[in-house]
Amino acid sequence: MARFSSTSSGRSHAAAGLLSGLSAAWVAAGGGLAAESNRPNLAGLATASASSEQPENAIANALDGDEATRWCAADGSAPQWWRADFEKPQQLVAVEVSWEFPGRDYRYTVETTRDGSTWTTVVDAGGGGRRPAAHDVTGEAGSDVRGVRVTFQGGPGWASLREVRLIAPAGTPVPGLAAVARDREVAKLRGEVRPPAGFTSTIFATAAQANYPVFVAATPAGTLYVSSDGNGSLGRDPRRGRVLRLRDGDADGAADEVVEFVDDLDAPRGLVFVDGRLVVLHPPHVTAFRDVDGDGRAEERTRLVSGIAFDYSKRPADHTSNGLAVGIDGWIYAVIGDFGFLEAEGADGRRLQLRGGGLVRFRPDGSGLDLFARGTRNNLEAAVGPLLDMIARDNTNDGGGWNVRLHAFTGLEDHGYPRRYMHFADEVVAPLADYGGGSGTGACWIDEPWMPAACNDQPYTCDWGTGRIYRHPLVCRGAGYEATQDSFLEINRSTD
Repeated sequence: MARFSSTSSGRSHAAAGLLSGLSAAWVAAGGGLAAESNRPNLAGLATASASSEQPENAIANALDGDEATRWCAADGSAPQWWRADFEKPQQLVAVEVSWEFPGRDYRYTVETTRDGSTWTTVVDAGGGGRRPAAHDVTGEAGSDVRGVRVTFQGGPGWASLREVRLIAPAGTPVPGLAAVARDREVAKLRGEVRPPAGFTSTIFATAAQANYPVFVAATPAGTLYVSSDGNGSLGRDPRRGRVLRLRDGDADGAADEVVEFVDDLDAPRGLVFVDGRLVVLHPPHVTAFRDVDGDGRAEERTRLVSGIAFDYSKRPADHTSNGLAVGIDGWIYAVIGDFGFLEAEGADGRRLQLRGGGLVRFRPDGSGLDLFARGTRNNLEAAVGPLLDMIARDNTNDGGGWNVRLHAFTGLEDHGYPRRYMHFADEVVAPLADYGGGSGTGACWIDEPWMPAACNDQPYTCDWGTGRIYRHPLVCRGAGYEATQDSFLEINRSTD
């Protein structure tokens, strides 16, 4: 999860609301082997490579100190090798190897090298197992070591290592694996986030702290809530969603406290913090959650709107009801994907149907459910300005001239999707702009005193497909706007 900050004022401030779904390849969860042995482990000083890998079982997993993760070769062939290399020569006294399955007769060798090309065999072994198989390294094989190689020669199953521990002499100072893993991930992610001149980027939370992020919401005190959906947009397994509460207790710009605020929510999407409650859209419902006793977990739940989307029995959570935003008028605005809903019901019994995509609103207590705009395809979120200007990046990318478009919402209008805006354009509200191919996602309106004037008081939108966040300076033209688009931030897989 990346933050960006303006450096023009000499102070660093987070621009809340820009969130990236990021890889967990370098995450260390701790425990496992690291918890079972107090011997110094040099894994934090090594970089890993291998003959092949599965994307979901990456090479670095065998060095992360966590037996819940593993490296696995791309196929069941043998031989397959995995190796760790040091930037500087190290002293080794043992190598502990933990294979995926206990009790299987893995056939493998362990070797060390002092120059990266000549290898000395430490052990030619059979019969590994999940628990560490410790192999002593003596003599020159353990002196001035620049690399360690484990070669899978065959056996029942594939080459699959849960952990390799590189044991140094007692008393050797070694970096903690969790800190090393975070530093590696931060460095990797910083390389993927390219802010404009005058701004810097930092990592607020790693994938180990907040995985599968979809939306974010911040409180006035700076607490951040993140909706996390392990199903993504197409999975339908129950109870894989949750909402996390993140806090930066020491004000160093990074989250140091993560709590599962809600741990059993299907398809969590948009969320806003209103009147001391976190309002969450989780298809098919909208629920308000409150932490009554201050332990960081929600004990109180109040249903505000029911049936505002389809649930998993009908379809997965793509093209569903998505983002929430609060207007200065006190309404909560909800963006609805083009599958719409058949019968939503608010807390006051008011009912509504929407066949297709659009924008609906309701009061923070769930009353007054109302249709605001219609005729959109798959907006993820609307940027709501301080004067109730509303802008969204619609993912109308069906091909054949049906592209990503920028919409302005004013209320009661029809934007024409899926038929009218191509064939009867004079009967609908035209988009502000057509951006061709892409995949529009989240949006926010930034109007803050710390923001440079050229970038302030304007909407920003994310595009998953182009890997960018755009800003959209608006110029009033009659009853509407003239919109431009400037690339603001390069960032992979931004959602909110």
